[in-house]
Amino acid sequence: NMYTYWLATYKRDIMNTYSDARNEDFWTAEYTDGVTVEDYFTTLLNNRIKNYLIAQSLAKRYGVVLSSDVKSEINSDIKEKAEYAGGRAELNSELANIGTGMNITSLKTAYRWEKMYDAVFDYFYGDGGAEQLTAKQVADYYNENYSHIQYIVFYTTKVKTKEDGSYVYDSDGKTVMEDMTDEEKAAVLAKADECYEKSKAGDVDFIDLIKEYSDQDTTSTYPNGFVLSLSESDVWGTEITTKTLAADVGDVFRVDEEYCIFIIKKYSPIAFEKLTDTEINQIPDIESNLANETMQKKMDELVDNMKKINITT
Repeated sequence: NMYTYWLATYKRDIMNTYSDARNEDFWTAEYTDGVTVEDYFTTLLNNRIKNYLIAQSLAKRYGVVLSSDVKSEINSDIKEKAEYAGGRAELNSELANIGTGMNITSLKTAYRWEKMYDAVFDYFYGDGGAEQLTAKQVADYYNENYSHIQYIVFYTTKVKTKEDGSYVYDSDGKTVMEDMTDEEKAAVLAKADECYEKSKAGDVDFIDLIKEYSDQDTTSTYPNGFVLSLSESDVWGTEITTKTLAADVGDVFRVDEEYCIFIIKKYSPIAFEKLTDTEINQIPDIESNLANETMQKKMDELVDNMKKINITT
């Protein structure tokens, strides 16, 4: 019952994070090495649930408990959900529609499992944690996992304008986009094709091509380009991050998205110690990504040890 609940909420979170997750192509696309995006996220979910279970055992071993504030937070959240649903009976009915046997009691258990994992994680890798990461570990992780790119972008939609030429804004203050005419879009595609051929030929420096062709010249703001890994898929999109990972240094590749076209060149990595603040600010989650992967390795080792014990006994 809790698995169905976690599956539903996890898929909801993915769809809220990735703009193209409502398209079937998103789930069937290759994530990496023959693994589809759907298989990748399913594996992540299964690992997450397995980790929740192992964390309960680790909490007992190391004396980790939920704080009174966390317990109050869980109770308040459930109370708020019940009030929104119209009462506890109504909330139980909604939960039952998510998964057989799912109710307020199992929802509270799910919340406690999630929070206990967080508490165990902090025990190891939080501030002053038992296995806090070192600067060398972070540098090694960066050097092993991050790539360096520059890109040219062509927009295939345009900003909507009024008769006087001023931009149209929505209620949030953002510019309103609209489709190009067939002629306008054809001109953009032809320009992108021309640029792509030039960039693959290598006769013109890629930076010069950015200045000549790109709808967004990034060379002033990001003179050293961009650094990214698979962990930045929520920022760059899965196709860009996976193609970057698969490419060799010097390769140029193209990604056609719904609203724009990217032409990307992969460069030699920038050594961690030579990163400027501009590059560091692009990867604010590098330490948490490393901590999560280190925690996952710890969990995997515990599972392997349990399997060995079962085989031996």
